Amino acid sequence: MTKFIALLFVPFLLSLAIKKLNTGGQSIHDLVKTGLISCVPQTNGGYNESSITLKLSNMGKGQRVLIPLGTRFKSAVDEEQDLIIPKDLIVDLPRNGKKEVRLDAYCVQQSNLSPDSGQTFTLSLEQDEKLLKVLNFMKGNTYDSEIIQDAIWAVTDGESVAAINMQNDKEKSLREFICEVTGQENVWYELDRNYEETTSREIIPVTKEVFGNIAYEVRQTGKVVLQVAKVDGHVIRELGGGMPISRTGSYEFHFSMKVQGWEEGTYFVQLKIGESIFHKVAFEV
Repeated sequence: MTKFIALLFVPFLLSLAIKKLNTGGQSIHDLVKTGLISCVPQTNGGYNESSITLKLSNMGKGQRVLIPLGTRFKSAVDEEQDLIIPKDLIVDLPRNGKKEVRLDAYCVQQSNLSPDSGQTFTLSLEQDEKLLKVLNFMKGNTYDSEIIQDAIWAVTDGESVAAINMQNDKEKSLREFICEVTGQENVWYELDRNYEETTSREIIPVTKEVFGNIAYEVRQTGKVVLQVAKVDGHVIRELGGGMPISRTGSYEFHFSMKVQGWEEGTYFVQLKIGESIFHKVAFEV
């Protein structure tokens, strides 16, 4: 009798296990590959929020469809951007039914054009290991769409992490992780930066302000003058009449400057006593 109960109990456990595994849904890539569902991704215009509509058709029983993090929508037009899903999504698809789902899919090629509306894309899985590491790091956290896009472009296009906030612990950790994965410098400053889409669908970065803390050492006394200069040394700003320093040692101050309309490129914040520049740090606009 004991053996009989045990035999009944094992199938029951297997049934629970299968049910538990299926609660997360089956990958859209597997379902499309086996022909159980069809999927037509169509662009809505734009390059992140609500940029893709998926037209799903089910050929049989109801499906819980998983659209996994790293799902990439590929454009047939070389100059247009591909788009990627930054987190797992679940869609319940009814038996022999259809459903349209609007998704936030983010650009992975900042230098390309924003997708035009009504374009049909193909479905694939992301292969860039660095990008997948960053997307998985963000998993389970909520970020503004601008931060998600900046994080993706920092990997795919080498864009600076400077627009990711160092005062917010969650964003600071993301910024540090991106630098660890990509090898790029975690620069000293932050940028108040956004992106504008032109009528020709180019995406243009617009930087409004640069700010951050500058630490420096003073080895001689005197009046410290702060200047902002171009790469060629031409000084474009000089702030204040000089701050008196009566003792040597370590100092720090918060730097902030409006830079909207400045030409893109590298600039320097430099500190002088007399004619001698004793500290210099760079920032990019």
